[in-house]
Amino acid sequence: MECHPVHHEASAACTGCHRGDPRTRRLELAHRDLIAGRFAHFALPGSLVVARGQQVLERAGCRRCHVTGGRGNGLATDLDQLLQGATPAETMGALQQPALFMPRFALTEPATVELVNALYAGSAGAPRRTGETPVVVHFEQAAPPESAFETHCGGCHRMLSRMQGGLGRGATGPNLTGLLGEFYPGTYKDRERWTPASLRRWVMNPRDTRPLATMPPRSLPDQELERILAAFEAGGGTAR
Repeated sequence: MECHPVHHEASAACTGCHRGDPRTRRLELAHRDLIAGRFAHFALPGSLVVARGQQVLERAGCRRCHVTGGRGNGLATDLDQLLQGATPAETMGALQQPALFMPRFALTEPATVELVNALYAGSAGAPRRTGETPVVVHFEQAAPPESAFETHCGGCHRMLSRMQGGLGRGATGPNLTGLLGEFYPGTYKDRERWTPASLRRWVMNPRDTRPLATMPPRSLPDQELERILAAFEAGGGTAR
């Protein structure tokens, strides 16, 4: 507060929004892991930036893979725990350059900043867990040969599954992780959520549901179709 103009003085000290170290006047130490102003809206009650970011979070379906704000599937990193130590710049970089099997959201920079604020707002209220062994996950672009998803869907789509890890190699179709779960965006007809019945109809002939669909019909034996449905039903992770 000796270095900068004061704002939101009634809400919190500088470190409440921007982190940093208030115990020193040495700039390189005081500003260590500092959160820039555009990423610090998450600490302000009633922030419109956070509200817009929460809308982006829902549209993108982040919770189909991650836990954020205490809710989501445990298929990938728990963001509530990760963001308590990661910087917003690192988080924004991960969204702009997604890891393998992470959806490519193609968000504008302002929307990405809003999403980062929403993720940090969710993380701020999460309890910090201790005593757990960190887990490093290595994705390999390979799948068991018996995977029905890999055989029939993997040429265009990808998804994370609880039992078989990352499946698929295509990027022309949407990422289908958690398709039948509660956190996948409503992208079926009239913004409905996907169900086993609607997925079955879609696979057999997408144009019956959406006349301009680019996915071709797939005539599959019942046994193979059931294997694909089973892969989706088993791929939802552990929901919270």
